Amino acid sequence: MRIVYELEDMGNYKKASCIGDLLKYRGETIYKLREGLNKIKNDKGISSMLINAMRKSKTMTGMTIENLINNLETGSQLDIFTFKTNDVELYKFFDNKQDLTLEIYMDDLFFQSKALLSQSLQGFRIRKLPFDVLMKKEKERWIRWFEKNLNDYHPLSKCKKTVIEE
Repeated sequence: MRIVYELEDMGNYKKASCIGDLLKYRGETIYKLREGLNKIKNDKGISSMLINAMRKSKTMTGMTIENLINNLETGSQLDIFTFKTNDVELYKFFDNKQDLTLEIYMDDLFFQSKALLSQSLQGFRIRKLPFDVLMKKEKERWIRWFEKNLNDYHPLSKCKKTVIEE
C-alpha cells in the first residue's frame, strides 16, 4: 500500500520534526516486527494458532510458519516500511518552498501478519471475520494511527491524500 500526502504551508521546523518522527516510526515498526518474530519463534502455542489461521485463510494457502518467518525477517531488514519526500537533494529540502510531499509505503506482508495474528488470537470476538476484512481493518487502523501523528505537524483538512493499493 502506498499513500501520498501533499502538505502545504509547512515551516522548516515542522518539516524537520515530521521527518524525524517518520524515522522514529520506521524504527518502531521494525522493532515491533522483530519482537513479534521472536514471540512466534519461541512460543509453540502462538505458532500452532498461526498455522490454524493460515490453513483457514484463502489468501495464505501454501504458506508455512517458516516461510512467514523468513518473509518477515527479510521485510524487517529491507523495506517493509519506507518513505520518501519531494525527491530533492537534502540541502535543497529546507529552501523557501513551504510544501512537503510524503510518500509512505507499507508492504502488505505487514498487514497480512497482523491480520493473521488477529485471526488466530480471536479470544473474545463474537464472530470470526474473513481474512480480507481483517487485513483491511489492519490497514485502516494503521492509517488512522499514522494520520493522528501526522496531524501534529499539519491539519489533515489542508492536505491532499492519495491511497494506492498495489
